[in-house]
Amino acid sequence: MRTSSRGALPRVGKLVSEYFRLLRQREYAKARGLLEERIRKSKSEWDDGYYAALRGMLAAYEGDSRGYTFIKNIDENELREICDEFRELAMNSLLRPFDRGFFTAWLHYTRVLHRAHVDK
Repeated sequence: MRTSSRGALPRVGKLVSEYFRLLRQREYAKARGLLEERIRKSKSEWDDGYYAALRGMLAAYEGDSRGYTFIKNIDENELREICDEFRELAMNSLLRPFDRGFFTAWLHYTRVLHRAHVDK
């Protein structure tokens, strides 16, 4: 999952969309299995950063028995602002590919969450 030569961000693939769905539905074992399958196919520093973010999301959700995961506690306007910040970081050519991949994963997740807010 790499950026194109023109620097455009990749779209969220079906497997990653499924991963996000599993996270939101607290199906952590299934999410972990899906993630491990993708990590084995990691081919670049950018991929490594992307999957590190996905692993961190899973760990945050699994360890959050009290609901403190920041992403659960923000409103739609804050979510939009965070999404914009992640987009800027994901597109920042001064950052290492690992970091751009990491922020792209968070951008993808905040977009999914924003759509879920809008669809309510």
